[in-house]
Amino acid sequence: MAADFYGDSIGMRLHRILSTRLLRPFAVVAVLAAVLWAAINSENQRRQVSTDDALRLSSLTWKVNEAIYEALRLHIALLQVEQGNVPAKSLQTRIDVLWSRLGTFDQRDIFSDLDLKEMVKGYESFLTALEKSWGKDLNFNSQQLQAAKFELQALNTDFRRLWITDYLQQHRSVVHFAQYNSNRDAVFHNNLIIASFVAVLIYCAFECVVSFLAAKKERALRREAIKKSEAKSAFVANVSHEIRTPLNGVLGMAQLLSETSLTPQQNGMVGTILTSGKVLQHTINDILDISKIDSNAFVFAERVFSLQEIVQNVFVINEPTARSIGIDFSFQISSESPVKLLGDSMRIVQVVNNLVSNALKFTDVGFVNLRVSVRDGGSPSTRQLMFSIEDSGCGLSEHEAQLVFDPFYQTEQATQKKYKGTGLGLSISSAICKAMGGDLTVSSVLGRGSTFTATFEVKPFCSSAMQDIEKKEKIGDGLVRKISDLKRARQDNELSNSGLRVLIVDDSKINRRVLGAFSKKHSNSIEEAETGEEAISLTEEKYFDVIFMDINMPGMGGMAATSKILSEKKRLGLPPPIIIAVTANVMPDQLQEYRACGVDQTVAKPVRKREIDYLLKEIGGRIAMDELGVQRTG
Repeated sequence: MAADFYGDSIGMRLHRILSTRLLRPFAVVAVLAAVLWAAINSENQRRQVSTDDALRLSSLTWKVNEAIYEALRLHIALLQVEQGNVPAKSLQTRIDVLWSRLGTFDQRDIFSDLDLKEMVKGYESFLTALEKSWGKDLNFNSQQLQAAKFELQALNTDFRRLWITDYLQQHRSVVHFAQYNSNRDAVFHNNLIIASFVAVLIYCAFECVVSFLAAKKERALRREAIKKSEAKSAFVANVSHEIRTPLNGVLGMAQLLSETSLTPQQNGMVGTILTSGKVLQHTINDILDISKIDSNAFVFAERVFSLQEIVQNVFVINEPTARSIGIDFSFQISSESPVKLLGDSMRIVQVVNNLVSNALKFTDVGFVNLRVSVRDGGSPSTRQLMFSIEDSGCGLSEHEAQLVFDPFYQTEQATQKKYKGTGLGLSISSAICKAMGGDLTVSSVLGRGSTFTATFEVKPFCSSAMQDIEKKEKIGDGLVRKISDLKRARQDNELSNSGLRVLIVDDSKINRRVLGAFSKKHSNSIEEAETGEEAISLTEEKYFDVIFMDINMPGMGGMAATSKILSEKKRLGLPPPIIIAVTANVMPDQLQEYRACGVDQTVAKPVRKREIDYLLKEIGGRIAMDELGVQRTG
């Protein structure tokens, strides 16, 4: 299951990469937005503090300026009173106004500047003393007026000096600083925009690099997974070939031996050989099927089949086993089910037979019941064929029911059985059901039995489709055309139709012997070739109707030999022989390769006698038909 493992690994890694890539832009945008917000917020706060300070200083400067202005007006009023230009009562107005201007300074203004505090106290002391000494009627002499004038002039001089040196200079500094801050803000915002743009560029470059590295890693993982899958497929095909080749000799000889005169004891031994060989062959088929699941390479053949017949076949196969262990095995077909349907009956029988044999295997006492029904499918042109296999066996736990369709999984009860198998049957059956548009489910209670339900999508039967399909089932269209082309070749070689001329090409002497024995009934001439080169040489010297071609041979393989033979016949303008590949490698992609190089039919090892007998009988019968124009001579 290397492909699944590596496929899951790639899927999980790809999921993590995609998830990170989706989250990473949001994270970068969020961080960048947070940095921008913090920088702008900090700048705004700093600017707000600077603005507040500037406003406070501007307000304080205005207050100082107004106080100086009113103090100067009071000094002017004192001079005018001294000269007699204005009445003394006008001084009170100027004193009151100066008091009001001094009142504009709040405690924060005064305590923030000690010099200002002293000046304000000085003016307040001056005014207080002036009002006490002059009284409310402003009775004063010239000396008092002269002293007040000089004291106020001194205060004004100090206040003006404070205003010029401190507040006016500070105000100018604030103005320059405000201009500087404005320029600084513009530079800051520009730098911030540039920094953000650079950050986005860096992030985009980072994403490009990460994406490139991730894609590179993903391609490497995919190539590795493909290599592992190809290596596994090659390994499975090689193991299949290495097992099927000797098994072909074992079963072939056993089949031939069973047709000879044997004692009952010998007959039993031969039967054991055949039965054990079929079990081994079934195991090999399971391994090949699980490989097809990995590569999604199931191929289905649409055939007309009788529902009653396939159920009866399943019953005949499994009834002896049920009877031997004392299990009541029965089946029921819904009365509304059609007699015939279109679908891959071989695959259906494979699944149902596997489910029934499993039910018998895990049922010690009680019954196994097979129920069959047909329902409307997902479209008017389809039907849903349902098989429900119920047993009273050991059942499955909830955990086992969830895992029972996993490849290689075996329940605890299975591991305790003497014949526990490969653990692939249910996994393969589930894959076949899904590939045929259905499903395989289980309902079970531990200790009380199980019910497996298999569904398949099939088509309703129609007589016109039946004729076309049955014709294709008997023998391929390509073979039919080739058989008709053999008429001229046999006439040119002055051959009778009493039998076929067969060439068997195989590097195994045992396999050649088995195929020769299987072909003897329908042949009047059988020759053998051990290599592809030898086969090419024989076809150039003699005429053959049928060539059994082994695919895997040392030196020139079967496909190369087939291509050479066919191209030579085409060059000479001669009809090509019928070439039947005999091989243990029967994966769908391999079968396609055989057809592409010119092979007409493929027979899988181990070879069954009835299959060879059927093919040769069809070919010989069609060649001998009167409509082909060949006169019967024997």
